[in-house]
Amino acid sequence: MEAFKNYLVGKSCNLKEEIEKLPGELRKLWIDREFKSFLEKFQDISTRRKKVISTKVLPFLPELGRSFDNEVHKRILVCYKDLSKLWKDQEHLSGELPRMVASSSNKYLVNILCQERKIFCTNDVMEQHLKFVSGLWEEQTLKVEEELRREFQTQSDSSVPDFFGHKYVLQQIALNFMGKLYIYPLFGSEFPKHPGVYFIYDVGKTQLYEGSPVFPSTRHPVYVGMSTKNIAKRLEGHRKNIKDLIEKASGDEQTEAAEQSDGKQTEGEEQSEEKEQSDEEQTEGEEQSDGEQRDDEQTKEKQTEEEKTEKGTQTGVKREETDFFFRFMIVDPGHYACSIESMLIEYFCPVWNSETVKLSFGNASGGKTRNTWYKYHILEDPGTMADVLGRLKISP
Repeated sequence: MEAFKNYLVGKSCNLKEEIEKLPGELRKLWIDREFKSFLEKFQDISTRRKKVISTKVLPFLPELGRSFDNEVHKRILVCYKDLSKLWKDQEHLSGELPRMVASSSNKYLVNILCQERKIFCTNDVMEQHLKFVSGLWEEQTLKVEEELRREFQTQSDSSVPDFFGHKYVLQQIALNFMGKLYIYPLFGSEFPKHPGVYFIYDVGKTQLYEGSPVFPSTRHPVYVGMSTKNIAKRLEGHRKNIKDLIEKASGDEQTEAAEQSDGKQTEGEEQSEEKEQSDEEQTEGEEQSDGEQRDDEQTKEKQTEEEKTEKGTQTGVKREETDFFFRFMIVDPGHYACSIESMLIEYFCPVWNSETVKLSFGNASGGKTRNTWYKYHILEDPGTMADVLGRLKISP
């Protein structure tokens, strides 16, 4: 299986034109699938500060991020570090290379944030990525009027307008722009102090709501929000609530482990007491029929299931800080931020925005307003959990 997964690396049809631009030796190494040698050669080139060749190789680093070879990922990190030195050491370089490297790093990170490859997302990788993308706020400004004029010009040149299945032109523009946005860890990043729209993603190993249509993803957000004044303030509040979720899940896990330990001790004590029973008591116990024993076991199992339901027990909700990421776009607050937010909520149907599920994450405020999201994830209110899970069309 691992060999098959690695076989898919380098098969992207998007690289066909890029391969032709590679210098001869690099092109041959790529075609021959000598990826480690390819990276070694690239490292040598970037170390010698050859900017032109380095830019030609940048599209290939994210593609190699699909590999399951740990050595490949180590060499990719070294290449990015060398690229970082390349533009810092040569002040006469234009701003083109930093933007290209930031975009390449962003695509690489997205590729390794899936559940199977997340093991390669080390602290060094995250720190290097943040060096590339932190502070690049203005590049993520959606200039709506310019895009609208360009779009309408494109449509007027076509005999049949084509909105690619999207309901609104502005929605299409926003979705296209999202493909250019950098991704940041929710914990450990600075937040932009600008108005605009933002997106929170969950990339945990398991579903937040087991059996639901909601899966961890770097493409489908769990929440879409906006601020007409300051995205940072909103994200800081969201980060606090999600930290409460993480700590609650961690606390539940420790409690469950302790209860299991106590249960084993109690079981041992009960067994000791049974051994001390008199022969007469043991004989009475032995008179119970096999049928009665089975009935007792079924009753106990039923009680256990009822207790789980009563507590709102849900498996697979454990989360860590490294499971949450965000993107954002700076948008004019007067006319477009609210519209884009609502259009993208309509398009993605994020679970924490959903009017059907009614979790209302945006109104959660650390317990001051104990809304549905807070009651579900922090208080674990049985009634709320049953209701939410029912709305998600899974059994509570």
